[in-house]
Amino acid sequence: MGNRKRMGTILAAFAFVVPVASLAASIVVGAVPLTIPDPSGFAPITPPMKSVFEILQQALPPNVELFEAYIPNSEVQKALDNAGDPNLNRRFDVQAARKSLDLDFKPSDFLQFKEIIKTQNDELVGRAKQEIPHYMENLNSYIARGSGIEKAISVMDIIALPPHEETARSISYSLFEKFSVKDSAGALSTHVAAGTMTFLYVKGKIIILHCFAEKQGLEWSRGALKQWSDAIMAANSN
Repeated sequence: MGNRKRMGTILAAFAFVVPVASLAASIVVGAVPLTIPDPSGFAPITPPMKSVFEILQQALPPNVELFEAYIPNSEVQKALDNAGDPNLNRRFDVQAARKSLDLDFKPSDFLQFKEIIKTQNDELVGRAKQEIPHYMENLNSYIARGSGIEKAISVMDIIALPPHEETARSISYSLFEKFSVKDSAGALSTHVAAGTMTFLYVKGKIIILHCFAEKQGLEWSRGALKQWSDAIMAANSN
């Protein structure tokens, strides 16, 4: 139960022996197929990684569609054993807003979208913070059923930084998330995670890429996400 709680903590702050060679997933956004290469050094989360997979499902906001999530290759076997303590501080995912799935965006639409991100992002993040307690209820209920710990995780604050990179087909910004975790004795500990988000315009769709890291890993998350977004664009260039 302790391992489940620890994994939930990390994944909330936001098959068989899986090969560690670079692979690619095929996803469909609306009716548009996209190829998503694995981030370098990372492998997709699969149902046999039972604890990690179930926690991930419980932590999802209801307004997003998650296509793939990834953990370090070095942590795959621990996750498959469901008995180890995988370090999931660093991870990736690709998702999209549910309301956008069946929409086709023109380049001019994405240009307007980027302007909204640049001028209204603080307001958008503020709205997201207000919604967090609602979808955290599912995650905390799941943890409580397995561990008996009530309201184990609480997101205390999210601080978004200004966009740091923009191209014709992407815009990226970073954030810090502060959250508290309650252990089985009721003691609270506070943690801070860093992350970078990229909105990527590809084949008429807008997908959302995340790369999370420990507090000191902000620059790593920016560089790693840039590398991954470039690989996705290259894989879908035709």
